[in-house]
Amino acid sequence: MLSLSHRQAPRLAALSLSVLLLLGCQEGENNATSNEDSDHHHSMITSRLLISEHNSQTLHLFDSQAWRQRTQFTLQQTPSGLKTSPKGRYALALQRNFDQVEVIDSGIVAEQHGDHYHLHNHSPRLLSDRYQGVKPTHYDATQDQVALFFDGDSTSSANAQFRVLDEQSIGQVSTVASHSFDHAQHGTAQLLGDFAFTGIKDQSTTSLPDKVIALQRHNDHFHQLHSFPAQNCPALHGSAQTTNSVAFACLEHVLIINVQGETITSQTINNPTFDNGTRFGTLFGYPASNALLAVANNQQFFTLKNGHFQEINWKTEQTQRTLAYLTTEDYLFIITPQARLIAYHAADDFAQQFSLSLWDNAPTLAEGQRIQMAFDPRNQQVFITNPADQTVLQLSVTESRIVQRHQLGFIPQFITWLGTTEHEHHH
Repeated sequence: MLSLSHRQAPRLAALSLSVLLLLGCQEGENNATSNEDSDHHHSMITSRLLISEHNSQTLHLFDSQAWRQRTQFTLQQTPSGLKTSPKGRYALALQRNFDQVEVIDSGIVAEQHGDHYHLHNHSPRLLSDRYQGVKPTHYDATQDQVALFFDGDSTSSANAQFRVLDEQSIGQVSTVASHSFDHAQHGTAQLLGDFAFTGIKDQSTTSLPDKVIALQRHNDHFHQLHSFPAQNCPALHGSAQTTNSVAFACLEHVLIINVQGETITSQTINNPTFDNGTRFGTLFGYPASNALLAVANNQQFFTLKNGHFQEINWKTEQTQRTLAYLTTEDYLFIITPQARLIAYHAADDFAQQFSLSLWDNAPTLAEGQRIQMAFDPRNQQVFITNPADQTVLQLSVTESRIVQRHQLGFIPQFITWLGTTEHEHHH
């Protein structure tokens, strides 16, 4: 059964929003200098942090618990974002403006043996091969695979595409499956079982999709599932998924697509009333809680569960914006303008778990500098960069406290966690 919205968004609004929303997506052979021995000759390292220098091609790799720099790498170009592979071993350094993605191997290996794992440490390295494609931007990960979306470029007649990657293919800089469009667009794709849900657009000048279609995978490619009609989604920007559903942020509503076996249904949920006539531009999924988090462009945060929106009231004034925020499998972390970290727990209907002062005053940042966060799921810790004083804060989520403040010696830009949550099996 389909419950569809037939509203037609004003084209001017879609055009102006496409420029605004794209600005929020700019995040996405050298050898390592270390000579790390394999296996068990040293204490096993299970968590690392990869941090890029501001306006630089240099990446620094740290052991997160002992806090020592393992090595550094030089990319071919300055990254637009750092992403972690589904199982945590690899980092992908997106270089959107240079049409490529480089891959870093953390050296932390979880080798599966039947129902258990053996952990190994190898020397970290920057792989010699790289992914090439026009404007790699959105990186939508599930537990086992990821859809890497290349926007293409209408001025050079380069069409958009997305590629399906998993842990093994990333290590080989190869692709599991792919799908190409007949136009360029600033898009996204959600993978759910054998299905992929993605946007398409007409040939107007806007870069944002205006409809959502279903694709079904056949080996290394996809075919459109014509039994599921295209769904209206003007000015699509932002997508996520829960256990059996995917969601897309449209101009005036959120489109929910439910998958039960081979049966696909949809519904639209109108946006709530915002403080200043904005829209949702970002969605996050919490499969364990069967909930969605929707973030408006004015940084109002709403949970969406069972068809109902509920605002997370973190603001004390309507015009406030976060210094940074981060979503994980179980949490939402917000850094307020008062330099406090607030943690919300998804399993408790996003109730506040703790609030912690980070600095006496909010850091004063130069143009282009941003506070960034990374979450270490193995040790339940948050790492927060401060470009103003070139430090990283290490926080314990379980103990609700600052563990340590680390001096970097360079201005940080992006940060991502690498490692494994698996544990060593002893015979």
